[in-house]
Amino acid sequence: MNDLSIIPFPSGPALPALIDAAGERAAWRFVEFFSVNIHNPNTRAAYKQAARSFLGCCQRNGITRIEAVLPVHSR
Repeated sequence: MNDLSIIPFPSGPALPALIDAAGERAAWRFVEFFSVNIHNPNTRAAYKQAARSFLGCCQRNGITRIEAVLPVHSR
């Protein structure tokens, strides 16, 4: 398992734990954003890397709820 704590999403792709914990609506929005809204494969790959980096940072800092993310987090 990678550092994003991937959790299986029913009948679809795996989701990071932080997104899964935000509920079904957030999970579908996350999947929809990456699968439908970004048509360019290079842009999709760049956004995916940025999301992976962000979610990894949240995990390393003990953030378990997306609602707890603040504009500035100190280490």
